[in-house]
Amino acid sequence: MQKISKKLLSLTLLTIFAIGSVSATVILATIYGGTVTVVSVTGTIEYSLTNIETATWTETLTVPINVAWYCRFKTTTSGYAGAIIISWTLQKYDGVNWNDLSYTLTTTISLSGSSGQIVYASTDGLITNNKNWGSHTDQQAQHRIKAVFEKV
Repeated sequence: MQKISKKLLSLTLLTIFAIGSVSATVILATIYGGTVTVVSVTGTIEYSLTNIETATWTETLTVPINVAWYCRFKTTTSGYAGAIIISWTLQKYDGVNWNDLSYTLTTTISLSGSSGQIVYASTDGLITNNKNWGSHTDQQAQHRIKAVFEKV
């Protein structure tokens, strides 16, 4: 009987020790990383009949056939800063869908990340070489510019 009691006592102590070891886990610390802010490029494409910085630039434009018109992109909020490639494509509306035409221009530039930065549809983003899209709009139709931004 004494042997059984010793075995039972040993088994009980072993069980208490095992349970005590599992529940005795102590959390030393919980550490959180800093905030990760995800940014993008936001802005508007603006149009003008004259390729001058101080001209009136608007989000829509009505223009006769074969008359020069220009576009630019203006950031509206702070966001992505760094090198980008902008692919500018002339689109035409067929009554249902906007379709890409074969007139595309690529700009390589660095965005500052601040609101109000202006990029013109030229290879270097400057107004001096801004594309005259009117030379490609020789039919009565609705057109627009699509700008696709890619991180370099």
